Amino acid sequence: MVSLIVLIILAELPSDLRSEEMKENGIDPEMTIKGQDILRKMATYHGDTEYYKYKKHVFRFKNNWNFLPGLVYRPWVINNQEVQMTCLIGSDFTNEALMMDGPSKGEIWGITKKKAYTREKAGAEAVYETHKNRELWLSCFQFFFEIPFRTADLPFVQYMGIEKVNGVEYLKVFATWVGMEPSHSYDQLVFYVNPANYRLDFCHYTARDSGWGFFTATMKWSDYERVAGILEPDTSLINFGGPNTKFFGSYFDLHDSFIVEKEKYLDGSHGASLILN
Repeated sequence: MVSLIVLIILAELPSDLRSEEMKENGIDPEMTIKGQDILRKMATYHGDTEYYKYKKHVFRFKNNWNFLPGLVYRPWVINNQEVQMTCLIGSDFTNEALMMDGPSKGEIWGITKKKAYTREKAGAEAVYETHKNRELWLSCFQFFFEIPFRTADLPFVQYMGIEKVNGVEYLKVFATWVGMEPSHSYDQLVFYVNPANYRLDFCHYTARDSGWGFFTATMKWSDYERVAGILEPDTSLINFGGPNTKFFGSYFDLHDSFIVEKEKYLDGSHGASLILN
């Protein structure tokens, strides 16, 4: 009974990624300006001008889940499933994911304005249904693919100083959507931007939609390459906690994604026919 009460409290208690200084002193206008400048330089380095020239972006990847989170939260039918996701650039999360292998091969999952649907195959009629897991993960994957571009102009931003990760002293920038304080409705993000070139290497974030208020995770991007002027990572690794959080000397890796199709199509002649209404 006590354990259940503790779990309920943890689920309801939202984690807070603000620094102690931010909690005590609130918003510093100078640090807001500095943080915004860093995020805009990050977007520029990642190729936002080129990115927004196109209508669609196709990512072909495999997503491998580890341990208990893989059993509870994995969106795909099988682990390490190969997926081709077509995202409508500049949209409020509109994408389609084509299953490339496994028992659901050929099936299409989609969202338009965060409403989920499926197709039996390409060109088939879309069947809408309430499916919170698909709505969540299709939105999340599109967000993380596009994160340098979607976050450059967030309304609540603060520069947090320097933190060393793996020997590199990163610029830390806090950002969120509605107020600095923790919320059950909106996540907080902390970007770790490489000062040598303004490349985004890590993002520490809350995960309110997980159902566990205390939960935070970090996405690490690596194996970057520039495609059509856009800087894209081939590997994305997510671990529990912050970028320096370790358990028994090791990172607790939750899941990872690997781009398997090196040529990313950016025009309208490839990928799924997205529903735009």
